[in-house]
Amino acid sequence: MKKLLLVFSHRLTEEQKESAQKDLDIGKFLYLPENLQKIWSEVNPVKFEEGKLELIKEYIINNIDKEDYVLIQGEWRFTYELVNFCRENERRAVYSSTERSSEDSKSSKDGEVRRRIVFKHVRFKPYY
Repeated sequence: MKKLLLVFSHRLTEEQKESAQKDLDIGKFLYLPENLQKIWSEVNPVKFEEGKLELIKEYIINNIDKEDYVLIQGEWRFTYELVNFCRENERRAVYSSTERSSEDSKSSKDGEVRRRIVFKHVRFKPYY
């Protein structure tokens, strides 16, 4: 069975776990260690800190084999860099494809309209 390294800012849903097990033959889920998770989740919005991303790249090389997968979702530049890194190093990068639905509701008190958006996992897709 294969591993799925989770490079994103939240926890997998049960639906995502089941999809990964069924569709990707995943037997083990790997979350980033706390220090790397903090780097991924708290990206500097002003400047690109490539040195921090190098630590995550090193972790991928040391923990993920060519038959495993890396789920990458997050800040656009970090995601772009990491997907390209995986391609260059023969690691399989995927993302979670979702359906979105929204529901508007109007408050009877103040007349404000609120929108609730729900994302539902559909499947994992490879970055090409």
